[in-house]
Amino acid sequence: FWIDNKSGEEKLARYMEPGEIGRQRTFPGHLFVAYDEQNKEIKRFKVTADFGGSEDFYIESDLKPDEGHQAQRSSSNRVLVTFFNALSSKARVFLVDPDNGGEVFVKHIEPGEIGRQRTFPEHVFVVYDQHGSRISRFQVSADYGEKEDFHIEEMLVSNNNKDTVNITFFNSHSSTASVFQVHSKTGEEIPLIQHVKPGMFNRRKANAGSAYVIYDDFGEKIKTFQMIADHMVKDGFHFEL
Repeated sequence: FWIDNKSGEEKLARYMEPGEIGRQRTFPGHLFVAYDEQNKEIKRFKVTADFGGSEDFYIESDLKPDEGHQAQRSSSNRVLVTFFNALSSKARVFLVDPDNGGEVFVKHIEPGEIGRQRTFPEHVFVVYDQHGSRISRFQVSADYGEKEDFHIEEMLVSNNNKDTVNITFFNSHSSTASVFQVHSKTGEEIPLIQHVKPGMFNRRKANAGSAYVIYDDFGEKIKTFQMIADHMVKDGFHFEL
């Protein structure tokens, strides 16, 4: 909404869908206020740009910085994270509250789309698919003013194989690891999960017989394993480095 400078009345400027960009021509000093779907005020903006200039405003969740970083709260100093949704379904992104561990909804991302969010170093995000299954967990390693990309990806699973199970790749090592799936026919190692940070996990679906190779930061092969029939009774499979 645009706030009339004389009457103080709030006049509708536009509706905006999640992840959408909206542009508006206005004047220096004008005020705008953004509301969510429940008519709860999210943020107010004041135009500081001069005539002929341009200015960007971000309507986003109120993500709190870690203690000791209060001086760097401005949106220009935050980390800009980009989520790439390579799933065939909608993904739901949540922030893990650094104070109480609760999960705070951030945004939906449609299949093949990207979603951007300004946040703070060391913040943790979790991602769920449309069925409510948690599939990824990411931690921001970029510093203030930097950018970081996260890829939300599916496991390579045969569509005609019903013997699948959710497996969890958990990195309990002190360094980053990457997981590759071995193609059953060609033996090619296909990048599956890049840069799993220490303490983070990524959940996928797998077929019986699927083989995987794990590499460390330096490209050294550190582990191989293959899903066998016995694993089908398990709720998940953890790799330990």
